[in-house]
Amino acid sequence: MDQSVAGSDQNLPSQLAEAFDTMPVRNDWAEQTMRQIEKDFSLQGISLSLPAKSPGLHELVSMISAEMNAAKLLDKTQLLGLLYQLDINESLIRSKIAKPDIEDPYSLFAMEIIKRCFTKVYWRNTLK
Repeated sequence: MDQSVAGSDQNLPSQLAEAFDTMPVRNDWAEQTMRQIEKDFSLQGISLSLPAKSPGLHELVSMISAEMNAAKLLDKTQLLGLLYQLDINESLIRSKIAKPDIEDPYSLFAMEIIKRCFTKVYWRNTLK
């Protein structure tokens, strides 16, 4: 994977799909991403248990989205801590969620979490 690709937010979803759904080496990155997500949630006192093996990107979005929805995370003060932990811009998330065509804000937020954690894993593996 080219370093410029990982830094490009536009190409990141295709890189995520590749890591989660196809390539064996990068599938390890998918698993590392899931462990990173669990760790970041745990550091904010939020229990999130993901499978040991990658279920695929869309399934992972659904799993995280369902967990956040069940906890009504968007309505809690824990959200700010989680955004800070993940280094995700709160105003960016709020502006995306506020759009009238957004049917499931939790899925959108879940994808942003996965993208951010995948970026952490990518750079950790690239700079080893």
